[in-house]
Amino acid sequence: MKIKFIYIYLLILLPTTFFFIIGTIDSIMLDGDIRINEYSADIIFDNDGDMHVFETWDMRYGDDYNVRFRDIEYDKFPSNYPLPYNSNNIATFNTETYSAEIYKDGVNRTEDARVGYSFNNDLDERFDRVACPSDASRNCESFFINATYIGGLDGQTKFKYEYIIEDVITEYSDISELNWVLFEYAEGNVYDGEINIVLPNNISEYDIFTPNIRNNEVTFNGTNTITINFENMTKNDSLAFRLLVPTTTFSDVAEVNKYLEADMNKQVILDFENNLIEENKIIDYLSISLYIVAIVLSLLSIGAIKVVKKVYFKPPKTDIDDKNIVSPPTDHSPAVVGYLYRGMKLSSEDISATLLDLIYRNYLIVDDSKIFDSINYSVKDLIEGEKERLNNEKNALTKYDDYSNYSNDEYKKFEDTFDIDLILNQEKDLNELKDFEKHLIDWYIDEIGDGTKVSLKDFDDLSKTTLEASKFVKNENDFERQVRSEARKFKFYDKSQYSKRRKAQIAYIIPGLGFTLILIGFLTTNYINMFHFAPLLLGLFYLITEIPKLKLRSIEGQEFYLSWTKYRDNLENLNVVKDADINAVEFWDHNLIYATVFGFADKVLDQLQVKLADNNEYQTQTSRYNGRQYNYYRHSYFVRRLSHSHSDNFHKANNRVIQSRRSSSGGGFSGGGSFGGGGGGGRSR
Repeated sequence: MKIKFIYIYLLILLPTTFFFIIGTIDSIMLDGDIRINEYSADIIFDNDGDMHVFETWDMRYGDDYNVRFRDIEYDKFPSNYPLPYNSNNIATFNTETYSAEIYKDGVNRTEDARVGYSFNNDLDERFDRVACPSDASRNCESFFINATYIGGLDGQTKFKYEYIIEDVITEYSDISELNWVLFEYAEGNVYDGEINIVLPNNISEYDIFTPNIRNNEVTFNGTNTITINFENMTKNDSLAFRLLVPTTTFSDVAEVNKYLEADMNKQVILDFENNLIEENKIIDYLSISLYIVAIVLSLLSIGAIKVVKKVYFKPPKTDIDDKNIVSPPTDHSPAVVGYLYRGMKLSSEDISATLLDLIYRNYLIVDDSKIFDSINYSVKDLIEGEKERLNNEKNALTKYDDYSNYSNDEYKKFEDTFDIDLILNQEKDLNELKDFEKHLIDWYIDEIGDGTKVSLKDFDDLSKTTLEASKFVKNENDFERQVRSEARKFKFYDKSQYSKRRKAQIAYIIPGLGFTLILIGFLTTNYINMFHFAPLLLGLFYLITEIPKLKLRSIEGQEFYLSWTKYRDNLENLNVVKDADINAVEFWDHNLIYATVFGFADKVLDQLQVKLADNNEYQTQTSRYNGRQYNYYRHSYFVRRLSHSHSDNFHKANNRVIQSRRSSSGGGFSGGGSFGGGGGGGRSR
């Protein structure tokens, strides 16, 4: 019942969180392809309370943009304004004095561009009327610049705007007020900004509030100019401020723009702004607290799984630790060993090892006559070339598949044309094989080969077409399915792991609690920050990836894993040599099968050079991998090629399939503001 509750909880919570993240991620990300290097505004007032604005937007475009809109809203009081005001006290947009200019690389290109204005009923590049966005205020005008005919907006581009908004000042009984938003959205973050407010008369005192402008500094020149400098403003922040000056600053404010009632004065505004400052402090504290909580909960998520592993998924004790294992500890087939050892994962090396195992057990016979019965190549050439390859590798001159440093030209040619036949032994009973081994023979001999044999060269053609490559990948998937079926016959995992894993899923509540706290914070303060989600998402991702990996091996499975680990380590370090006849070809033919499973057949072969080759190159024994008298260098070459036969071709086929599929196929801090008039912003497309 608890588990069902967790799933229902996450089913409701995670989609809700996702939409909140999507809604805010755009505002906290980097600019992307548009950067606003600098914004500046000179705001010059007259005694009537009209403001004459000169704006400069210094921008860098990094993509294919051609037009820009500058939207200017001029509502004096927004619809949600909380303080008393006169509804007839409105601002108006002057449609006689205005301009918009564009500069490319410092040169004025306005005459070559096309400029339009919403109040003139001009058309944009799509032949629609120039207009503000549909969700903008009715009191909004838009300036439009089309740079298509001057090469677009790419690179350094500067915009200059001039406009006048009349009657923006409101006079109260003891104070005059400018409460304005220059813009509330832009195409990118503003890295540097400056606002110069020039008053019509000198002042000796003032109050200014900039709750939404982070990283700002306000200066006063001592007479009539107030400057606001700021930096690193995010693209969805509001450039808003509230300025309070003496009533003598503006001598000709219209009567309709005065509100002289007792319920509105300087103290009321100061109290209101101070409350906003306190609210913003609370939001800042909330932001820091939520971030700390998110980090703690994320760490708790990780810690919870660590505890679960120690308590519920502690490996059972065995006596394997006291044993030294130098031969394959169980009689499982190579593919099953690899599949179980990797925690139910198949590797392409497992198929190559199965191929070697079928050769070792004489179900497949290696025929190299097409190479060595040819007058164009001799065993001596192979031996000398393989010696040189190993010596070069030892001296770090080359790698397994790099022959560029070989002096033996015949050997290089032989590497490119090498081919052998794998012949099905008709005398062996295939019914004795396991299903996946039968599948491998059907796949190799019947499907790829001619029904009696297959050559290594036949595999090279499999990656040439998508169809053949897809068949190759499908056959490998079928092989894995049959290996999985065979492996399940062995009780590798404890059945109790499933119920214990379900208990571990309770840990999902931990990041879920964090998401809940963030959403509650948003509902109560209208504040959200994408950075709060980052630690929780990391914690959730950890749980999603780690909980399915929680596995508990049975006693038999633990003994299997530890014994094969000991054998693997001894084989890789050649410790198995201590208890084996160093000259036993049969022994090494068998052990190299498992070296292939574990992925270090090349390493073992190269290490054997020191122990075998220098003392006894030829022996009377024959190798099952080529049926000829044993020679270390020849043997090394054949095993190396056979151990890579499947994995190399699988990677080619898989890459072919992948390539085919590819070819077809504002946020941040939002603390309380002063509910100022104005608004708008910049848009580019």
